[in-house]
Amino acid sequence: MLRRNLKHERRASAGPAFDNLHDWVLSLPWVVERPGDPACGLRCFAVDCPPLQRKRLWLLTRPGPAERATAARISVILPLEGATASAGLAVVTLPLPAGFVLVEVTESTVVQRDELEGLILRAYGYAMS
Repeated sequence: MLRRNLKHERRASAGPAFDNLHDWVLSLPWVVERPGDPACGLRCFAVDCPPLQRKRLWLLTRPGPAERATAARISVILPLEGATASAGLAVVTLPLPAGFVLVEVTESTVVQRDELEGLILRAYGYAMS
């Protein structure tokens, strides 16, 4: 049902893939915004789920060049094996402990909203598991 509503909103909006992204992310269950760096526009999102005893950072956004399709730099935290499925859309930018990596949407790729949502939902799923 939530997916149906998002599709309807997507058809109604002719804006770039990034439009309303933060609102959509914050609408996901157990997602909270953590303090970022206002000076550079960094926003950090984490899962905070007491029933599953999960507290994990999983998404970072910051302003990017206006000519990019997303109008923002978007990075997610994935396990290394999950990052390989993102080839062509995102690149590994930083290895992290415990077999995780920071993956950033590539600047040269024109990103469609459904591709962006898929990557973000994959990272959200790993953060919740």
